[in-house]
Amino acid sequence: MNKYLLSFIVGLFVAQGCATAAITVKKASSVAKKETSVQNVGGSLLPTALTLYQTVQQLNQQQQELSAECEPSTQEVNWVNKMIKEWAKSGGVLPKGDKIGGMAKCNKDDNSYSKSIQNNIEYEEDICYEVFDDKSDEGMIWQDYPKVTTATYYIVDGEYSATGKRAKDKRVASNIYDIFNLIDFTTEDYTAEDAKMVAKLNEKMEKCAPAKLSAKKAAMWGDFVMGAVGSIGQNTNTGSLMETVSGLISSGGGMSGALQSLGGVATSLLDK
Repeated sequence: MNKYLLSFIVGLFVAQGCATAAITVKKASSVAKKETSVQNVGGSLLPTALTLYQTVQQLNQQQQELSAECEPSTQEVNWVNKMIKEWAKSGGVLPKGDKIGGMAKCNKDDNSYSKSIQNNIEYEEDICYEVFDDKSDEGMIWQDYPKVTTATYYIVDGEYSATGKRAKDKRVASNIYDIFNLIDFTTEDYTAEDAKMVAKLNEKMEKCAPAKLSAKKAAMWGDFVMGAVGSIGQNTNTGSLMETVSGLISSGGGMSGALQSLGGVATSLLDK
């Protein structure tokens, strides 16, 4: 776990503990007094905060990870790269700003698709895509067009590992579906053999494209947050708490957004 983020989370609850004296518990005269200490609230929220951080990391890994049925074969990668070149020769136009599926072009000097996957998992940085810029591509019409790349990485005990070797820790990511989606050829533009590959990739893209994985991530966020809310307890300002939960889900699950929302949850818990 990032030690700075952990320090921030722990500090949040220490600060709350120090503020005990500033809290006054109000009650109606006809109702028995029921006190809720900051320490009790913090004690129930801290495990949830830590679990939330771990879940953010896990979901981030899963968003990039392709299941065995979604992993592209070498044949599929080579075929899409060949079609990108054909698409370039036919005048294929790249999206404005050269953004593809939310990815920008990699800086060749200090980055690659594989490195950006690592940075995304560890630090939530953006993923980039590589282009045809080898010596053999110089002067060709497809130079600087996007290239399909596959990255192999390892997750050991829930964390990215630069030295992982075990097969069970191996993960695979690829931008093949984002790049394949750029090609706007019609069925008439393909040979009978190519049409078979198109059909195969379209079928895989239907369940493996990043948009599908993002939807799955959003659903998992919803399940997790509702479970976390249920585990904290019922003596809360429900309207305020659910407003915070909604903001957390729509934020996309970034750690910074999660920490801000946790501050709102803590306030909600003390709002009797």
